[in-house]
Amino acid sequence: MTHGTSHDLSSSRSRVVFLHGFLSSAEVVSKFFLNERSIRVTKASVKDFDSAYDHVTERLVLVPCRGKETHGVILEGASSLTINRISEVYRGESCELNSQLDDGRRKRVLCFNVIDHVQKIDLGVGPSEKLAIDILERYLFDNPTCAPYSRDRRWKGAMLHCLQRVMRKEEKSTGESLSLPEQAIEIEPIFRGYLSVDDLKMRVEGLGLPEREVRRSVASWGDMVFVLPYDPASRRVLLIKQFRPGKFMRENGPALCVGPIGGRRDREEAIAETVKREALEEAGLEIQRLHGLPGYYTSPGLSTEHVFGFIGEANLAGAGGTYGLKWEGEETNAFAVSLNEAMQLVANGDVETSHGLISLLYLAHHEE
Repeated sequence: MTHGTSHDLSSSRSRVVFLHGFLSSAEVVSKFFLNERSIRVTKASVKDFDSAYDHVTERLVLVPCRGKETHGVILEGASSLTINRISEVYRGESCELNSQLDDGRRKRVLCFNVIDHVQKIDLGVGPSEKLAIDILERYLFDNPTCAPYSRDRRWKGAMLHCLQRVMRKEEKSTGESLSLPEQAIEIEPIFRGYLSVDDLKMRVEGLGLPEREVRRSVASWGDMVFVLPYDPASRRVLLIKQFRPGKFMRENGPALCVGPIGGRRDREEAIAETVKREALEEAGLEIQRLHGLPGYYTSPGLSTEHVFGFIGEANLAGAGGTYGLKWEGEETNAFAVSLNEAMQLVANGDVETSHGLISLLYLAHHEE
């Protein structure tokens, strides 16, 4: 689907920026963009485009939609720093479109993430305005100069931190007390970024020992979802080979790991949607049906991470190739092998991830 309105995808010198979605709310504008006295804010709209949220890239986009009118605000007189901040938050390329002000005037404006082909993206519901404000606060606090070298990691770190904070508030609001013999008496934040680390002080009683206080550091970075694609017609599975910094750090050398498709689950995203998104990102594959595996904690003595695993039925004819999100620095090599060949990889020690071992051993035992 291509929109008829032409727009210049080249770099623009325009200092008039159009904000849409939750970024156009009065609270966001007043909090982040009105610290400059020279800036002017005016209500405006862009015709024949709709504001949406792309689940794959986790960003706001403008998509062509004939007859639709996206309302927002335009900023004029913003400094280069403010425009850079806006660019970092939208996290995408810019182009120019025509906007219309409430008084009928028309103005050429800079818009970010204008998508020509809707089929390239997975549209969904973005974060609530309140959650978005929390994320922006965290992001801009950690990254006041908006250095571009790690903008995506910083944004995701801010998002995970805020989602975890919301989750803790929701757990407290249930009114359920912590069950003894364990009870947290102090939680001290140590680090906030792509992952969060807290120092946890607990009162523990049990296993024949007297009540005592223990202190542990616990890491949190959300939950993980993985899927092992399996073609029952050919008895083949699809695996991916991917660089893993943890293995690189430990071995100080080649760090490619073999395993199933997997990734972080966004808390506001259904687990099945995460599976679908990750399969497309990492292998260009559509999963037809899911069979759930027992969930588990990867390292409950250190981390809150919980893993949701699946065997996913798929047509693996012609499957394989190089995939991954370039903007995230991700590259995956997908390849299909017979189940017998996959089990030989396990026997040879070539599958070094827990979700790889668990999914293949589970499938071998429950294939029928």
